[in-house]
Amino acid sequence: ERYGIPLIDFFLDDLYDRPGMLMDDGIHPSIEAQPLLADIMEPVVRKMMGTK
Repeated sequence: ERYGIPLIDFFLDDLYDRPGMLMDDGIHPSIEAQPLLADIMEPVVRKMMGTK
């Protein structure tokens, strides 16, 4: 909030509950998760950039 940077809390968006979405370490998103992360992040990034 202080710097006007939004938090994108994608881990609450079923990332942990979906098989194959995390690497073997159980922390980092896998390659299979990248499209999901992009879909979650795109509207936030577009809003920050002032585009639709």
